Amino acid sequence: MAIFFRVVGVSIGLILLNSVPPDANAEETISDIMIKSEIDEVVSGFQASMSLLSKEATITSCSIAVNYFATGAGRDYSTGAFCEVRIGDISRSILMCDDKMVGKFTAKIINYIYTIDRNEVVHFVRENCPPGE
Repeated sequence: MAIFFRVVGVSIGLILLNSVPPDANAEETISDIMIKSEIDEVVSGFQASMSLLSKEATITSCSIAVNYFATGAGRDYSTGAFCEVRIGDISRSILMCDDKMVGKFTAKIINYIYTIDRNEVVHFVRENCPPGE
């Protein structure tokens, strides 16, 4: 079970995430975000969205960040990242994604017992912030 936040008109709730493979007919391109200025831009955008959930939440770092492009979404794409967020005196690991063209921001708090890798970030983006939807 995971705590899951979605900001699209602002709804907050609990969900269970299941592993669902991508549509076999869909083509996708994933690019890693590795240039500091691009990572800073992603963090700035996520920080603005996080502020809608909590004025105290501050993103302190992001270890994995990707852009996700899907066929049929035109120029639209989504961004996802695995970040550390400080909320008051507590630090949390959070998966985040955003399709800015549609205005869909989603964040999921991760328990420290899990190890997150690039594939899990991509899966999270694919399932929660698909471009153009």
